[in-house]
Amino acid sequence: MLRLEDVHAYYGESHVLQGVSLEVREGEVVCLLGRNGAGKTTTLRAIMGLTPPARGRVVFRDRIISGLPPNRVNALGIGFVPEDRRVFRGLSVAENLQVAEARGRRQRRWPLERIYDLFPMLAERRDQPGDRLSGGQQQMLTIARALVGEPDLLLLDEPNEGLAPVVVQQIGRLVDELAATTTILLTEQNIRFALRHAKRGYVIQKGRIVHDAPTDEFRTRPERLERLLSV
Repeated sequence: MLRLEDVHAYYGESHVLQGVSLEVREGEVVCLLGRNGAGKTTTLRAIMGLTPPARGRVVFRDRIISGLPPNRVNALGIGFVPEDRRVFRGLSVAENLQVAEARGRRQRRWPLERIYDLFPMLAERRDQPGDRLSGGQQQMLTIARALVGEPDLLLLDEPNEGLAPVVVQQIGRLVDELAATTTILLTEQNIRFALRHAKRGYVIQKGRIVHDAPTDEFRTRPERLERLLSV
């Protein structure tokens, strides 16, 4: 479904991604692991067109999308949940969802009724402004907002950052439920969470992919993963 081929990306003079290549197959949940500053978020931003690759290719469903603006990438079927959430703070929950709805589709997997069934806490707060939600509620709203855009591939950037353990458990159950219908690529500092909910993983160091394996391998050889993440 998705391939990154020798992707390089920069922030100014800083060469952040130095030839990243990875693949996400349809129906998979894949995690991207690495220390802070290794290039995880930049990889997702490169896919979305927010940090366009200087070299290399991003291919989605056999179409080269590197160089496309974010709104076109989203329209092709890729949803993005950023680490900083970016809810529209002055809009209500319902308005946050309405502005992101996919238009012009006869058949929809994620109509608002289904969203409210999946996120009952949002249904209870549909008239509440985004800036009056807790951190966990804002994260749920951000994921819901991505889903109403009808993505085939969902990018989750550090979905558990700053959240209480009970909310992390809710996010885990949600990832498992979404995996039945949606391909997912997630970055995560919580290694136990990533290995529990993903089937395959990549390790990134200093802008380069240094290892990939089924998450079962990471679980059975934790010392190797620890070594890779400590470099």
